[in-house]
Amino acid sequence: MKRTSICRFKLNPSNGVDPDTSHMPQLTVATYNTYREQNGRDPALDAILRQSGTLLCLQEVSLGRALEIKRTFGRRAFVSLTKHGLQYLVLVLPEDAWFLRRRTAQLTGYCGLIPKIWSLRRGYALYRSGRSGWLNSLEPRVAQVASVFWKGRTFRVVHTHLPFKALLRNPCFSLLQEELGEAESALLTGDLNATTRELFLADLLLATGLQPAGPGTATHDSGRRIDYVLYRGDFRAVGYAATKSLSDHRLIRVEVEL
Repeated sequence: MKRTSICRFKLNPSNGVDPDTSHMPQLTVATYNTYREQNGRDPALDAILRQSGTLLCLQEVSLGRALEIKRTFGRRAFVSLTKHGLQYLVLVLPEDAWFLRRRTAQLTGYCGLIPKIWSLRRGYALYRSGRSGWLNSLEPRVAQVASVFWKGRTFRVVHTHLPFKALLRNPCFSLLQEELGEAESALLTGDLNATTRELFLADLLLATGLQPAGPGTATHDSGRRIDYVLYRGDFRAVGYAATKSLSDHRLIRVEVEL
């Protein structure tokens, strides 16, 4: 088993957080690209699934694991097909939360199976120019959009896994902005395959008022920060942890108050 390391910090009044927040309910939000558990069944994923108070957002989930999660969590699990049904997005609610509405939004394809024409055209442009990654255009991506009721509060969650090529990824940011809509309190989570220094993600943050939880440390073996819990409205981030396990991504856990 690979060694697990954890990086933690707690926000404090010097970060602009009101110290008198004991009356506010606290929720753990976790995001993890599981890498389809290619290196074996992931103990970090098993552990986080046992935590009943966690809003869990998973990318690159294998079919077997997706079916297992659906059987275990029933109404609390939202499973969306992506990338030709070879991978799945999975959203799991805490045991005291409910889906008011939920749907799968299509970003670069149809039903997670067929690429959209614009994606194919951009992939062809990559191919003609001799650039790598053009096959990324053949992998339809989706976003999970849900309205969640928790402890008397309602908020929106948008969970996604974006393409890694900028030519294919950047148009998705405007689609995500539309899905966030006018919801006052919202979370955008997942593997965005971009850093906050990249123009289109930076523009999304400015346009939506979202802010990233946690420090700017790497979340991927490449040394980049590409996995996020972004929040706005009544959310307040009060803690962060990044755990290294069997995936090439870190398992990110954020404590938020609402």
